[in-house]
Amino acid sequence: MKTNEEYLQDYYNRINEFSKKGESWRLTITPEEFLKGIEEIRSRCINARKRNEFPESWIKNSEGAGVVLLLQGKITLEEARAQSAKSRKEREKNFAKEAPAIQEELKTIQTPLNFLDVVHILRWFGRKQITLEMLPKEVFDEFIKTAQYEIFIKGKKNGK
Repeated sequence: MKTNEEYLQDYYNRINEFSKKGESWRLTITPEEFLKGIEEIRSRCINARKRNEFPESWIKNSEGAGVVLLLQGKITLEEARAQSAKSRKEREKNFAKEAPAIQEELKTIQTPLNFLDVVHILRWFGRKQITLEMLPKEVFDEFIKTAQYEIFIKGKKNGK
């Protein structure tokens, strides 16, 4: 890990980035809070090494992610909405790419349905990768008897 002085330099560089853009309001913590956060990260990493539960690469990645979070700036509601919309579009695009493979996997599901089958079916409905009409008849007949189907139908009636 870096020294406190090196981390403080990162902190002040971040302040300067915000100031140059006229966005000092984005800074979320004081230098003292930042150093306290660094100490907490160090403590977690030391404990993880002592317990020897995680690989060193995981610990270093966790350490870096913690520092990034400490230096993260506030965002406006509009920025958050834009990020959310971008993320949603990307997920929908990925779900659409996966849909043909999911529809093939659906054909392999047999009765009696187990819990994971029902979970997968609901997930695929939620991602709009399958429709009720795509379920094989015997799977459909059993699926409509589940409590999850009732929840799914109520959600569809409520526009979800």
